[in-house]
Amino acid sequence: MSLSVTADLLMENYHKAYPTSTLVIYKYAAPGGSSACRGNLLSHIQLIDQDWLDIYKLTKSSELMMMTADEIKSKAFPFVFDTKSETDSEKRCENLYESLNNTFPNYNVNVFVFKNNWSGSMTNTKGSVTFTKEYGSDVVIILN
Repeated sequence: MSLSVTADLLMENYHKAYPTSTLVIYKYAAPGGSSACRGNLLSHIQLIDQDWLDIYKLTKSSELMMMTADEIKSKAFPFVFDTKSETDSEKRCENLYESLNNTFPNYNVNVFVFKNNWSGSMTNTKGSVTFTKEYGSDVVIILN
């Protein structure tokens, strides 16, 4: 017997367990990329198709204001653009994380960098934006 589990189904079940928490689920192809975030990695699972599935519970900041994707993008773009030629995902992620923490001092900044195919789902964030491959590897920024 085979069970079919989707990221949406996982998110629904984790959201039931953590209804007020910020949750992020990513499925990505190896070698993946890198992440720098404030929170806990709840699961890191290699799937049958050799892809990886990560589930994070992110730490909330005291900031109450939400930010739109456009607001985040306008402030984060110079840093994403400046690091687009960096081929080391971990180094790029660390550089972005440091710069963005200074740019968004009242938020917990979370940065995910993906080199290959990926998909994701998130809940209860204070804002997020995704930069796609035209800026180097894909970059996801989540404010919490």
